[in-house]
Amino acid sequence: MAIKWLNSRGVIASGESETVLNSTTEQKARTWDDGTGAKRPFNSHLKPSEAIHPDRCVRVYFDYDEKRAKTIVAWVGKHPGGLMKTIHRLTKGLVLDRETDRNVRMK
Repeated sequence: MAIKWLNSRGVIASGESETVLNSTTEQKARTWDDGTGAKRPFNSHLKPSEAIHPDRCVRVYFDYDEKRAKTIVAWVGKHPGGLMKTIHRLTKGLVLDRETDRNVRMK
């Protein structure tokens, strides 16, 4: 619900892919304290850019806590987990334009 609402207002937000949702390792990398001392996975995130290069791929992970009627921001920073490291390793021959994150040439 929150993702659709954000998207309708021009904010790039999404949930995780099935690959990430089904990966114990990736879910562990997206598990943080929810502000009560309990840890839980956070799978909704804002994307300030669609970048995939690790030093430009920022994510803001959040969830809405119905019980407390609060939005919890659990993580702001580089894309968590090993998936982005794998993508970077697979694409390291690509040169990205730092302003647009577009592939501009192969090494």
